[in-house]
Amino acid sequence: MKKHNFNAGPSILPAEVIKQTAEAIIDFQGEGLSILEISHRAKYFQPVLDEAEALMEMIKKEFDPAKTCINHVGPVIGSHSGPGTMALFFLAKER
Repeated sequence: MKKHNFNAGPSILPAEVIKQTAEAIIDFQGEGLSILEISHRAKYFQPVLDEAEALMEMIKKEFDPAKTCINHVGPVIGSHSGPGTMALFFLAKER
């Protein structure tokens, strides 16, 4: 039986996620570089940014916000939220 971590910090991850992460630490997407060596400004990050921009366009069409922006998530938030996380924040005078 797998133990569960109920303490503060990262939650339980599926075994497949741990395996993929371990492989990416050695060689990220067959590029010969570790994921730890790749900048979020590198070409490998572009597909992630493209997806974020497509999602932003969908939000604009659906809700017509006055302003939108995309920000990067640092390692602290990233380690708690996990891959594929999207956050949406809004300010309004009324709920």
